[in-house]
Amino acid sequence: IVVVNPVTKFALDMSPIAIGIERSLHLAFSLPSTGLLSASVGVLVRCILVALALAIVIAVPNFALVLSLLGSTCSFTISISFPCICYLRVFWSELGYATRAVNILGALLGIVGAVGGTAAAILYPDMR
Repeated sequence: IVVVNPVTKFALDMSPIAIGIERSLHLAFSLPSTGLLSASVGVLVRCILVALALAIVIAVPNFALVLSLLGSTCSFTISISFPCICYLRVFWSELGYATRAVNILGALLGIVGAVGGTAAAILYPDMR
């Protein structure tokens, strides 16, 4: 799972960017949305995005620090805090006190985890 997670996460993160670029190219050059040409454009766009990501990794000397900062900040925020906050925002009037308390606690723990992970990434960059 340690190897599968980064591979699938990269594809999932890059997919909306690739789709946006492909749609822009199809509109700008009046390309068909299906067929061999469309598939070729999709493959080319994704290859260019991977090459750009590789160039960034090579160009930034301490890319592991950048990834640890983004990972700690975004992972805790998106995975823990954001769902709790959205659930509270949407269903606040329908929730009981215990459910509200659990979701508020979850959101706070996510924020504490994001701050703690970010601080650890900055203060202890050699802990990998």
